[in-house]
Amino acid sequence: AAHSITPAGTKKFVGVKFILEMILLHPIGLTAFFVSVGLLGGEKLSDALVQLRKDFFPSLLLEYALWTPFDLAMFSFIPVQHQLLMVNTICLIESVMLSYIKSNGISLPGHGNHVLHHDDDKETSKKSKDKSKKSKKE
Repeated sequence: AAHSITPAGTKKFVGVKFILEMILLHPIGLTAFFVSVGLLGGEKLSDALVQLRKDFFPSLLLEYALWTPFDLAMFSFIPVQHQLLMVNTICLIESVMLSYIKSNGISLPGHGNHVLHHDDDKETSKKSKDKSKKSKKE
């Protein structure tokens, strides 16, 4: 897509690629992540979409915080032959980050103790633990 807008190898080309990545790649990737991991983990589509609505925007901000400085540094300082290794390293960090968010939700700085997560799952888990403790006592 960037080739159709500006010639490859120019600063404008890198800028167009960067903007397309931020506008298209990250939002589409996050949506696919939350929905596919939820469905593959046995969640109902409605439950996966609930988490997507809760965690999408803060996760997108974290994606931007992770990828923006990395992309700018990579395009400016990392030789092309090493860029794949660098991208794979950041992808590993991103995968760990998203897996944590998927499992635990995400809290936003400056929003007090308000944590965005699956309250129902945690409540169900707590009830299961309570039942387990009662069974052991009997």
